[in-house]
Amino acid sequence: MGGVFCKRADQPVKPLYLEKVDKESGEIKQSYFDKEIAFALKGVQYTGSQLVTRIHEWRIEHSTERVA
Repeated sequence: MGGVFCKRADQPVKPLYLEKVDKESGEIKQSYFDKEIAFALKGVQYTGSQLVTRIHEWRIEHSTERVA
């Protein structure tokens, strides 16, 4: 990563942030409060190539049945 004194812009491996997209409608999601484009961490990038490491998108659903 370049060591302690390496500037963040000079680090070879960087986090990859992509826009959040609604899979049903294909629209880009916006933040709830200020209506700006919402970004999510999806993986890492190295020398221009992107590696997506977060392939699952989790959601919370309420169940009407009780699971024992």
